[in-house]
Amino acid sequence: MELSEIRRRLTLYPPQTEEVAREMDELREAIIQLGEMLEEALPVGRERMLALTNLEQVCFWSIGAIARNQ
Repeated sequence: MELSEIRRRLTLYPPQTEEVAREMDELREAIIQLGEMLEEALPVGRERMLALTNLEQVCFWSIGAIARNQ
C-alpha cells in the first residue's frame, strides 16, 4: 500500500455540509438504537459482546463511507 493511501485511510473527514452531518447523526442514532435492542434482547455472554463489537464496526465503516465520499 502506498503512503498516500495510508494517509487517506487514516485522515479524519469531518462533515462538509449540514446535510452530511445530519445523515451521519441519523445513521449513528439508528445504530445506537439497535445496540440498545441487542443489549436488552440477548443473554449475557460472548455472543452478545461479539454482536456489540461488530455493531461498533458497522458504525465505524458506515460513517466512514459517508465521510470519505461526500
